[in-house]
Amino acid sequence: EMPAQGAWRREMPAHGTAHREMPSPRAGLLPREITSYLTNAASLSAVLAVYKHHGSSFDAQHVTTTWTRMGKAGAMGRERTNFFIKEKRALQELVQHTERLVPRFDARGIANICYGMAKLRFEPES
Repeated sequence: EMPAQGAWRREMPAHGTAHREMPSPRAGLLPREITSYLTNAASLSAVLAVYKHHGSSFDAQHVTTTWTRMGKAGAMGRERTNFFIKEKRALQELVQHTERLVPRFDARGIANICYGMAKLRFEPES
């Protein structure tokens, strides 16, 4: 399922006010480009969409940034509940990805992941 038209739009720092759509997963983004898309995503859905399309390229920093951005972009009440229901599978994949990378996180990364989960009031299924 692709995000709504325009969900990928963001300002590209190197090009002033130019906008472009996020490349397909086959485009092979550079790590800094992935980080840029994550940090410029304005909603839970937009952050998770970056993961859904480019998660196979995510390193420990990208996973940390994903949780932190989702915590900052958070949603309240019914909106958050609906997000958790709609994105259950993608969130489970993100949790599994996070678990695989645990040995690569430093203390700050772990703290940021916990922060993001706490802000979301997200409790992974066991």
